[in-house]
Amino acid sequence: MIKSTNKLFIVVVSTLLLTMTYAPSSAFAQTKDNIDQRIEKHIDVTGDGIDDDLILHIKGESWSKPFNWTLTIVCKGKTIFERKSDDTWLDSFFNDKGYVNDTCASYLECKKQYYLEDLMRHLIVKTDLSPNIHAYDKSNSGSIHFIAKKELMDKFHLSESEATKTIDWMIEKLKTKGTPVLYVPISPVQSEFPRMYVDRVGQFVTIYEW
Repeated sequence: MIKSTNKLFIVVVSTLLLTMTYAPSSAFAQTKDNIDQRIEKHIDVTGDGIDDDLILHIKGESWSKPFNWTLTIVCKGKTIFERKSDDTWLDSFFNDKGYVNDTCASYLECKKQYYLEDLMRHLIVKTDLSPNIHAYDKSNSGSIHFIAKKELMDKFHLSESEATKTIDWMIEKLKTKGTPVLYVPISPVQSEFPRMYVDRVGQFVTIYEW
């Protein structure tokens, strides 16, 4: 009877050990490998002097796999901009020397440099665009008078006269040093066309295209 009890005890303990060994290790490996990182930055992007919330949410199977990311900009509790990106096409370029910068030396180092530092650092540029003749040239189809006007009328349903007045306001702001301009990165060497926040519509509007 004692021997039977001992055998039962050994079987129970062995079962518990097997359960403790295999179940959690699989869950831990999955959690460990997955990249799910949130990076926040607080800076004025609307030009009102009050800091807004820039949130970058990065996801991927691991550091050796391509990433997806979502950029969200929140002003006074309201989302005023959101962009999602699937960087599958971009991932192999992190192997190219000099693609991100001249200092990172490996795929992993360059990838971390871009996603954890450079991407958020270069989002908002406070610059004076007054010398940019291309942006304000009324004869240029890529200028603010064409690109911003069309967006204001088509996307935000402003009348032509309202759009024209808004463009005048935008130009005045852009010719003032320190106006925040949004450059959403496509890659370490390319960004989307510049945008600025427009009070009239409560969102970012494309300034010009090249």
